[in-house]
Amino acid sequence: MVSPGTTRMEARQWTEEEERLFREALELHGRNWRACASHIGSRNSKAVTSHAQKHFIKLCIAGTLLPPKVRESGEGYTLSGKLLDPESSAAVSYGFKSKDVAREFAMLMLKTFPDVR
Repeated sequence: MVSPGTTRMEARQWTEEEERLFREALELHGRNWRACASHIGSRNSKAVTSHAQKHFIKLCIAGTLLPPKVRESGEGYTLSGKLLDPESSAAVSYGFKSKDVAREFAMLMLKTFPDVR
């Protein structure tokens, strides 16, 4: 919701360079959104968190681990590092299913207990 008297900037696509810098920022700064935004240079921390939320959901659905620096603050595929709620509007909008939660949990268990297979 936009406050009265303010205007909302129109959303724009992330360029290939911004996407490259975003992924690099995740590797360097993890969930430090201000540092990530500073690294990218052309996006503020709110834009970075919005992009990260979508990016993490896509990684989870694909069964791809989060970058190590991101995992330092939590193994979950959320902005906070907690497990993803499959009922959240963000998850639902990307087609997240309960099987994806099972995959996320299995990846977390394998990471936590690597000798158990």
